[in-house]
Amino acid sequence: LGLDRDDVVAALDAFGAAVERRIDLGLVGERVFVNNATVGLYAKIVQSSAYRDHKVGTALELLPAMLGPDATPFDLRFTGPDGTTHASAHLILVSNDRYQLGSGEGFGSRRSIDGGNLGIVAATFRSSGEIARLLESGTSGRNWRPPGWIEWADASFLLESGEPVEIGSDGEALVLDPPIRFRTLPGALRVRIPVDAPGYSPAAAAPTPGWAGITALLQAVAGRPVAIGT
Repeated sequence: LGLDRDDVVAALDAFGAAVERRIDLGLVGERVFVNNATVGLYAKIVQSSAYRDHKVGTALELLPAMLGPDATPFDLRFTGPDGTTHASAHLILVSNDRYQLGSGEGFGSRRSIDGGNLGIVAATFRSSGEIARLLESGTSGRNWRPPGWIEWADASFLLESGEPVEIGSDGEALVLDPPIRFRTLPGALRVRIPVDAPGYSPAAAAPTPGWAGITALLQAVAGRPVAIGT
């Protein structure tokens, strides 16, 4: 949204002078989500009654069993961006516009929330160690991906399964009957942003290829980060 993440209370200033924006929403089935809907490992962890009080501990406790050699594969069927049909994945993340998941500044945020697309990631891991390496690579500035990683953008995404599917939608636990269609609702929500808010996300402030020198110059002139559009 372009709010100051270090001063959340300042968002209340939008009740005064503000800038109005239209942003996208996502749908999983007929349920709205603002950030993302996740299937597989994370959705299974969210279903645990212990998750709310001990998020990290619960994840660490459950991951080895879900990734071990005796684990039952998730029945999650989908078609990838090249038309290939996939029978399973450990993790499927469908986000309202695409997250910056490469290396460098802005990791884990979105350049915009008004692009009219879903960001889709499907990943298969051979061990919990690959998950740890993936997280470490993002925070350290390296761009490592496990072999079973697919990432693309589209206006919709269809997930099929032979049983009800557990979903974590904006952190809340759901169970939906398949087939499950995800789709974008471009410009569906009107929001007010305080006039003195940054106006852009960490990912939007990060230099894009070819613009690093210009970005650095503008930052020096303005005295603060300047967003460069894609």
